[in-house]
Amino acid sequence: MNEKQLMKNTKKQLCEIILSQQKQEEAVHCPSCGSDSITYRSSFMSGSIDVACRECKSIWFEVWEFKGIEMIIGEDNRVDSNE
Repeated sequence: MNEKQLMKNTKKQLCEIILSQQKQEEAVHCPSCGSDSITYRSSFMSGSIDVACRECKSIWFEVWEFKGIEMIIGEDNRVDSNE
């Protein structure tokens, strides 16, 4: 299995684990060392973003869950506007 496939499988497994847990607050510190020197390594894609710690070099995925929409321009034409 190549590195790209391994990362894809690992990402999928991590997403499933995190989404199965209780709701968590946004991580602003490294889950390994506690440092706040973290950086986003990629753009938001498929419900997650790749994050790294500058201190201990840990890498993880932040997994996000859809909560709804907020209209900026246009009219919400859905049947029930509370959707």
